[in-house]
Amino acid sequence: MASSRFIKGITLLCLPLISFAQDPWAIEVISYTPGSDPATGYDLPDNALGRPTTETYADYTETEPSTVVVPVYSAWDFSELISIGEGGSIVLRMGQAITDDPTHPYGTDLLIFSYTFINGAGLYDQVIQDPTLYTLPDSATIALYTDGKWGKVSLSADGSTWYDFPSQFDLPRLLPTLGRVWTGSDWGQFTDPTLPPDPALTLSELAGMNLAELCRRYRGGAGGAGLDLADLIPPATGSLPTSFSYVRISVPDDGDENTNYRIEIDAVTVVAPASAYTRWTQEHFNWVEAPELENPSADPEEDLFTNWQEFARGGDPLVTDLSLWTPEITLSQSVLSYTLPQSAEEAPWEIEMTALLGEESNWQALSPQPTPTDLWSGDDIEREVTLPIPSEDAPQFFRLHLQDPE
Repeated sequence: MASSRFIKGITLLCLPLISFAQDPWAIEVISYTPGSDPATGYDLPDNALGRPTTETYADYTETEPSTVVVPVYSAWDFSELISIGEGGSIVLRMGQAITDDPTHPYGTDLLIFSYTFINGAGLYDQVIQDPTLYTLPDSATIALYTDGKWGKVSLSADGSTWYDFPSQFDLPRLLPTLGRVWTGSDWGQFTDPTLPPDPALTLSELAGMNLAELCRRYRGGAGGAGLDLADLIPPATGSLPTSFSYVRISVPDDGDENTNYRIEIDAVTVVAPASAYTRWTQEHFNWVEAPELENPSADPEEDLFTNWQEFARGGDPLVTDLSLWTPEITLSQSVLSYTLPQSAEEAPWEIEMTALLGEESNWQALSPQPTPTDLWSGDDIEREVTLPIPSEDAPQFFRLHLQDPE
């Protein structure tokens, strides 16, 4: 349900449409040094280019990949991964710059897809490929395969000067790659490798979960290990670049002959900006809750306010609200003002105009919308816009209108 108020005035904060002008993954191998004792046969560096593997092989006898990559059955073929041993590295050029963007979910800016999977009691049937028939192990036995897998990530703006992430950012971690979306009855479209998982997720939260349920809770993403540019180690002098085009993944040699660290890489992707509503749901809803609770039309707490209304009017979707914020508009000269909660800063309120009241179809959104000026005051935002000069002498009516969810 849309909410609106009308007056001779106007304002709006639009949500931009987001699209990639360039590929959001690695597009060129700059260099590859295998290091000591990488995994035998995994020596094709171009395997790190492109999107993460979506379908792999059921066994060594198959000639074409036909098994969907899932969190318990990873991409594993020689044609899908590149291995880096101790002292080795791979340098990749990205198709899109990596930036520290506040619209990236969870603050994650970069995703690394490596060889890892959830293991434990029982085996997934990769031939039948029915995730409803497999249950993840209990909390005592569930584990993430990380045996001897470790890698260090560095970024560069020019391919020459490098900046490191702290070494504790080991790469094989939740969530393992998921290739396709589970629809509830079948494998559907490819997952989105630019949508990161919740970095706070733990294995214990997944224990005992049906694999089909786990796949649904990827929220359409492909998983991956997320990195935040805010964690980059700054230089001793000067400052970090604002964007990076090169990624280096290395396995430092620890000098111990008894160790054999290495990493197998599938893909590297840049995180895409997410809509304000998507980020709002990720902030308010636990990752392992039922996905249907996050729909804009859902009302989890049954207080008669949908998630969309809660998002746009400063509510909490998990708390019973007796009332929500309603715009109170004032007009002075040609400046229209109203106050809204900080949590609703990016909600898609728009100004519509009509010269004739009475019919809903008479209302039309102004185009372009005026640019607002925001003044922060405590938990509220005072928003002001300068109104356009009417083109006619006849009265013009304006209303503040909440767009319907897409």
